[in-house]
Amino acid sequence: MKKVMIIFSELFYGGAETQFRELVSRINKSEFAVIVVVSGAQASNADSENVKKYMDMNSEVGFYFLKHIYVPKSIVKKIRVYYLFRKQMKEIMEQERPDITLVYNGIELSGSSLYKRFGSKVIFSEREDGNRGKFKLLRYKWCFRNIDKIVCNSKEAQRYYSSKNIISDYIPNGIEKHEILEGAQGSIYKILVPARIAKVKNQELLIKALPYLKRKDYKVVFVGKQEDKEYLTYLQSLSKENGTSEHVEFMGFTNNMRRLYQNADLVVLPSKMEGFTNVLLESYMYGRLCLVSDIVMNKDVAAGSQRFFPVDDFKCLADHINKLMEIGMDDIEKEIDTNHNYVIEQFALENMVSQYEKLFLDIVR
Repeated sequence: MKKVMIIFSELFYGGAETQFRELVSRINKSEFAVIVVVSGAQASNADSENVKKYMDMNSEVGFYFLKHIYVPKSIVKKIRVYYLFRKQMKEIMEQERPDITLVYNGIELSGSSLYKRFGSKVIFSEREDGNRGKFKLLRYKWCFRNIDKIVCNSKEAQRYYSSKNIISDYIPNGIEKHEILEGAQGSIYKILVPARIAKVKNQELLIKALPYLKRKDYKVVFVGKQEDKEYLTYLQSLSKENGTSEHVEFMGFTNNMRRLYQNADLVVLPSKMEGFTNVLLESYMYGRLCLVSDIVMNKDVAAGSQRFFPVDDFKCLADHINKLMEIGMDDIEKEIDTNHNYVIEQFALENMVSQYEKLFLDIVR
């Protein structure tokens, strides 16, 4: 049996955490023993109900929560956090000695030489497009000397690494299988925006589009961790200024996305950048139409009938919403069925898990 250690930045945060939680839960435990390390334990509320429930559901998995690890701005504090991270990880590595260590974020990547010192094969999972600028690329390449395998969850990231002569594999995210949900109930047209509150997610574009909607009986729900408080304040002010605040709700993080998809007529994703577009494929799985920005990461995974809008054109977004508001469910049933079958065939969660299992076995041979 091989021992796999996965180092989370937080246990509950975004798409990467969702994928790796599923990997931990679904991996073949007769072949792999699993250790989970959560580096940002304070930020992720290690004592929260979600964390406790997840640990109870995965009682055969070993869990470690690091202390005092966060992302500071000053160089001095960064050095201190880096020292604390390595100190705590050294103790865990001495005790667990995993055959494989998987990381997906900067501070965890910086410990790659430590993992190698204990004989672990190290995998870095790239969850963004890879392009972090010249300075960060040099720092990442320095760490890559101790990496045995780089795995990209998007084709765009793999293309970027290839342009820099860095070899990587491609394992796309997996989407859990669901039946198509029944249509949303009620007369109000409900728009769901599932993304953390951050400038890169570009939620302002939708708020700017709202005054141009022909129907006024609508509600927009922004759901996701509110990581950028200044941007949240800006979005709230923007909706007040253009007279749409009574139609807008900022919900924060929730673990019950199924209910939100159930209540939605339309899903909108106006991001300027994505690693892998989970939201688009989840919308297909649940039987909801989704409008997405025309970035290459969205186009790489979209079904053939997908509608796009430019990341800076709120009037184009409003036009798309107006057209969809006028379409009845009977007119889009075929499109919904086609999208649903597409995501099951191409992006099933079981496929992602089996690809990682194969990678783990191959890398230790």
